[in-house]
Amino acid sequence: MRPYLPIVMSFFLSLSSCVKAQQYAENESDKPIRVNYYHEINLVSDNLKSDPSNVDLLNERAILYLRVKEYEKSLQDIDKAIGINSGKSDLYYTKALILMQRERYDKSMEVINKAIEIDSKREDYYFFRARLYSMQEDYREAIHDIDAILSLNPRCEYCFLQKAIWCKKLNMFYEEIRNYLYYLKLSKDEKNKVLVERRLKTIRKSDKYFNDLYKAAKKDIRKNGYPWEYEIWNQN
Repeated sequence: MRPYLPIVMSFFLSLSSCVKAQQYAENESDKPIRVNYYHEINLVSDNLKSDPSNVDLLNERAILYLRVKEYEKSLQDIDKAIGINSGKSDLYYTKALILMQRERYDKSMEVINKAIEIDSKREDYYFFRARLYSMQEDYREAIHDIDAILSLNPRCEYCFLQKAIWCKKLNMFYEEIRNYLYYLKLSKDEKNKVLVERRLKTIRKSDKYFNDLYKAAKKDIRKNGYPWEYEIWNQN
């Protein structure tokens, strides 16, 4: 029998350049802070009156409009910004976020691909695209984007957690186990670690086959070390 227990997790997708990891347990420090977005919109709008071609201000207001679900105004601002500076990758990222919120996933994919074409070193762009792939249940492509992040940041702990979750979706249980073990080595999030350890315990107890997979993964790590220790990461 193959273990496939539901795991409770929450996903936070940043509207800024900072990537928020998919987590099993929400931290107390992640409690939302109340913000008067319309007040912020008015402040940015006042600044735009004296500098109407400022793409950073247009981008900022587009994000604020997105926060209050005024999608058309948000798109108008970001399209204007792109028209002024079509080479700024952040603008395409914002537009991809807006389109995703409108459930225009194919168009959002097209736009985030443009952002990655402009700047292929941004972890948040790959993570965003990975989430789009996962929403279409294309977990293999999603994992490829996680691997792209790991090539940039081999110690990306949330990447190993997310990769394990998607490997589980594909019934790739050996890879699921290995990535959980990598995550446990790096992570300091005790809440998530408890749940990951619980999942591994469930796998080991399910039957001999899965217990052998666990042992094989542990043996592999003892023999070869962890991915961030591989020489491949140091090659330029």
